[in-house]
Amino acid sequence: MVPARVVAGKAVSIRPVRGVRGNSRASAQTTANSAAAGRAVIANTGGPLYSALRSDLLRRIRSGEFAVGEWLPSEADLQREYGMSQTPVRRALKELEQAGLIRRHQGRGSVVRGQEILAATRMIGLGSELRERGHQVGVKVIGTPKLVEPPPAAVQALGLAASEPAVHLMRVFEVDGTPSVLFEHYLSPAITLETGQLEAAPSLYTYLTERGAAPSWAHEEIRAGLLTTAQGALLGRPAGCPVLIRERTAYGKDDQAIEYATYWICAEGYSVALHLQSTFT
Repeated sequence: MVPARVVAGKAVSIRPVRGVRGNSRASAQTTANSAAAGRAVIANTGGPLYSALRSDLLRRIRSGEFAVGEWLPSEADLQREYGMSQTPVRRALKELEQAGLIRRHQGRGSVVRGQEILAATRMIGLGSELRERGHQVGVKVIGTPKLVEPPPAAVQALGLAASEPAVHLMRVFEVDGTPSVLFEHYLSPAITLETGQLEAAPSLYTYLTERGAAPSWAHEEIRAGLLTTAQGALLGRPAGCPVLIRERTAYGKDDQAIEYATYWICAEGYSVALHLQSTFT
């Protein structure tokens, strides 16, 4: 969950003028009531526009106005409804996505996610995690880190301009002598990587911390998948080998994204343990 912040500032008043969703009078009344509730809650809120918008969209999701699987209004519609520019609208949606409440699709919009089990845990690199479990971990950098044109997912995660490059890095972890994890990283173009020092560092995050680019927090999703032929060749595994895929965006202390990474972890012998804190009273 994105930590809440109190920001000093003058009152922000946001007045949605959203049209009717649906064709019934009941739908129109629901929308009108929601807009009125939004005005009542937000009118005396101090802080930036994106924070006020995020809170009001969260209220509307939790109330059921935007149901699971339903698409939110487009960025352009939200700008018109709330009288905002593109920047606060995008940041509000980004933070809702980071909290696991919506999923954003490039060129399509944002859809409300189901009530999945989410857990927050301490943030460490995978190398440190595996070493803590008693494994021997070796690191091999594939090729030379270089500036490249990143894919759309990395552009969105890192908040890059359309033509802005990112530092591309690929690595393989040998766990107890066996190639077991493939990494693909896209990092902020302000970060400089040196292959020799990177391979010698305990982890990528240790390397970044020593150079003043320490990650502060991250959002990560884990899913199952299969290796492609190219990925399998790097790990010495056949195409179609089952893997756990961890997709992570890491942020610095200024809340700016510094890394977008995907890990493909050979499934045998690896598990994810979560400690869940109850929110029920």
